[in-house]
Amino acid sequence: MSEVNSPLEDDQSATLVRGSVTGFEQGIAAVAGLFTAGPLGALASWAVIRGVQGKWTPWFIVGIPSAIAINAFYFGIFMLFGSAYFKMQESSLKSATPSTNPQVIEQAAKNVAITESPQPGQVSIISITDNTNGIKIARGELRYNNGNLIKGTFLVNCLNRTLEPRDFVFYLRGVKLSRAV
Repeated sequence: MSEVNSPLEDDQSATLVRGSVTGFEQGIAAVAGLFTAGPLGALASWAVIRGVQGKWTPWFIVGIPSAIAINAFYFGIFMLFGSAYFKMQESSLKSATPSTNPQVIEQAAKNVAITESPQPGQVSIISITDNTNGIKIARGELRYNNGNLIKGTFLVNCLNRTLEPRDFVFYLRGVKLSRAV
């Protein structure tokens, strides 16, 4: 061990003051930083309590503005990712939304199959009229591969791509089974 020269005389008592912080104080500061400013706040809080050597008043003076700045940083990151996510959702909705142009819909209907008596697994469209909010009214018939047939009026929802039969007749292998109005 090395010896330190002391200005004190042999009969005088002295108190040794260390300039460090205990592990418990570091833990308390890190937990407080975690709860106020997240993981980055915990790291900053731990570093500051070590830097001010366990003195809590300067730790508060530094910590409060730091927590505000760190939370503003988190908010900016959240808004950046949030806006990118919503732009991505918006663009995918635009690409998934079918056209409401009547000429495009008529052409699509012609491409499906317009025949007097559709073959199994085909659709016969007689007419398409506009309704509101992306819903079209189609008259025609659906012939299934198993021989079943639905003739009538259908509501075609262009937004969520659903087909709902209205005012139809259902034929089970050529036998008229039911009628709905």
